[in-house]
Amino acid sequence: MKLIMYSAVAVALSALTSSPSMAAQIRNAAGLCLDVHAPDMQTNGGKIQLWDCNGSAQQEWYLEGDRIRNAGGFCLDIHRPDIVTNGGHVQIWECNSSIQQRWEVVGKSIQNLAGLCLDGHRPDLLTNGAKVQVWECNGLIQQQWTFE
Repeated sequence: MKLIMYSAVAVALSALTSSPSMAAQIRNAAGLCLDVHAPDMQTNGGKIQLWDCNGSAQQEWYLEGDRIRNAGGFCLDIHRPDIVTNGGHVQIWECNSSIQQRWEVVGKSIQNLAGLCLDGHRPDLLTNGAKVQVWECNGLIQQQWTFE
């Protein structure tokens, strides 16, 4: 009886995780969206920035387990040498399930496995083209995100 019940749970979980996720904008608390620089949509090392929310493909994101994929099929990624560094470079890269592409949504923050948070560069927080980086989690406005 237990074996059948565990099998049913495994099948249900598999169905949930294998179904396609819906596109969402990732909006910061200042009202700008996580955005891929348009020419970089399918380019390793493509620039991630903040931009006025406009519903474009550059702002479509899919939360798939512990990775975040853009509309071009590339994943939100931290430059490998920067994975534990404040100010670490965030980019897109071909999805490959590496540690630099693994994220967790914790409350309003988006954290990498090293415990750093996705962060909009504070001085430019309200500016189109603002840098997106990782930084020690602090709960401030530049680290608050919603999926809409």
